[in-house]
Amino acid sequence: LFVRAGAIIPTWPEMGYVGQRPLDTLGLDVYPHGQSSFVLYEDDGITYGYLDGKVATTRIECRADGTAVTLTIGARSGAYDGMPERRRFDVQVHRDAAPRSVTMNGTELDAQGWRYDEATKTVWVSVSEDLQRRAPVVIRLA
Repeated sequence: LFVRAGAIIPTWPEMGYVGQRPLDTLGLDVYPHGQSSFVLYEDDGITYGYLDGKVATTRIECRADGTAVTLTIGARSGAYDGMPERRRFDVQVHRDAAPRSVTMNGTELDAQGWRYDEATKTVWVSVSEDLQRRAPVVIRLA
């Protein structure tokens, strides 16, 4: 698989049809390099409500400075019918070495809050939170 440096790839759980599973877990597969960002667009996936503005967007940014990586998951803007009230972000950050520390919103996570897979050279961090928040989530690997 070839992936461009700086890519942030969102993933949903595998489904056989729309609505088979709730969309309460979003994967983010991050390949840090310089600065990159994208806006995640969501709607109910079924109706034409998006034509009336029933959509939600979330800006996701990544910045790599030397060995440090900062991932910012912005506050969600907008709403649509059936939008989950809570979401878990399963973040995978691809990097050559394990970080010395991982923080979320300035608070250092203990060893149970993240893990590094030497075989795949990937840091895994899971973030669960209320989607009604109005502040971004900032994950920093140093």
